[in-house]
Amino acid sequence: MTEIAPKGKMFDDLCDYLEDEELVSRIIEKFGGRSISIPQKLREDHPLAVGLGLDGAQRLSASFGDEKIDIPRQRFSGRLRTAYVLELHRQGLAVNEIARRAQCTSRWVREVKKSAGR
Repeated sequence: MTEIAPKGKMFDDLCDYLEDEELVSRIIEKFGGRSISIPQKLREDHPLAVGLGLDGAQRLSASFGDEKIDIPRQRFSGRLRTAYVLELHRQGLAVNEIARRAQCTSRWVREVKKSAGR
């Protein structure tokens, strides 16, 4: 049985619960800068299903149905993004993968690593 996420959570809580960077990236790409209402039940033609694919939209709906969530334009900014880049580097990810996950350029990842002495 799938555990249901607690209600009333913010976007970061949704990301933590989903544990799916690809889905989180699609949510930001398609809906960034807006508030989205997640229905408990949705049809194939619902904007979430069209934008995220039916499987991704159903995962959101099952855990966050009847919630309204503000979607940021970017997942991270400023020091939080720098810390995230360094954490991904510590985990051994390649520069291009870090850039994709942190939604920044590979050049910026290299600059962060260099300034941190890594």
